[in-house]
Amino acid sequence: MIIPQNRLLWLFGSTILPMTLAAAVSPALNPMLWIVVAGVLALGLFDALSMPRRSYSLVLVFPEKLHLTRNRGADLEFKVQALQSGARTFQLALELPAGIASAQRLLPLSAAPDGSDVVIRWPIIGLRRGEYRSIRCHYRAPSRLGLWYAQMRHEAGTRLRVYPDIGHD
Repeated sequence: MIIPQNRLLWLFGSTILPMTLAAAVSPALNPMLWIVVAGVLALGLFDALSMPRRSYSLVLVFPEKLHLTRNRGADLEFKVQALQSGARTFQLALELPAGIASAQRLLPLSAAPDGSDVVIRWPIIGLRRGEYRSIRCHYRAPSRLGLWYAQMRHEAGTRLRVYPDIGHD
């Protein structure tokens, strides 16, 4: 999926909107308006089409299972491989099940210079006892000009098991 960045919205708001208002006041500016509109649209289209979607596919390696104690923090440790293929920076976000919480919402991530794996330790807390399986990792990679994001999703096969805190329950 491709989504716009704030930079694209700023470009639109600072060029096309003022040119449209100027053309409404002075019809002699209509040819210039069409040139500016065509230029901005061509720039946005070029940036969107130059995003090789396959090169942004990461390999995320999650653990098979993780045991947690209720209301105690732990780290969900996983590896990000193949960061050298395409984008230099990424943004990661985890979609956790209802019984699991995390103070961290978004993680900016840069590629390792040598192309090695990057190990992530995501802080989580088990809020309710039970077994949870639905963890999704969403990641975004910026386009070359920074006008768009390529957004992808990865289903983690991790089984999270939250046990009661015997000392406090």
